[in-house]
Amino acid sequence: MFAHRLARSAFAVLLLAVAVTSARAQAGPPCGPDLPIKCTPGKDAAIVLGFVGAGILAAYLGYRLDHPRHEASIIGCTAQADGTMILVEDNTQMLYSLTPVSKKVRSGERVALRGKKKSDTSGRNVFHVRKVVEDVGPCESRIPSAGQENGP
Repeated sequence: MFAHRLARSAFAVLLLAVAVTSARAQAGPPCGPDLPIKCTPGKDAAIVLGFVGAGILAAYLGYRLDHPRHEASIIGCTAQADGTMILVEDNTQMLYSLTPVSKKVRSGERVALRGKKKSDTSGRNVFHVRKVVEDVGPCESRIPSAGQENGP
């Protein structure tokens, strides 16, 4: 939603810049053969539009790099089980295997993670961690039994 608003605003700014530069070019700058000012209204407008466009592109790319599409955020307690790091989500009590595990994620900590939820070939839930958003602190890790692995 934010990207849509950003794109609309950027388009409006570009239209406004084009309208201002075209009105300015029609009025004509104060230049002439007897004045020391060179007349380059088209070149000046292109430079301004180039800087505005580059700024809009940089803002959009910065947002997209930090907020990729189709990502999920989960919060829960981590634990070490069978040599793999797992997470029990707070809201749904679902059990996820974490891959790849960052050095920032320790067993017995409540963390907020960003990444992608998937299921492996055996039907277990896997969470591919892209970013550790926040480490809230220690928690009691409750590892559900094997029957509750895929949630309620």
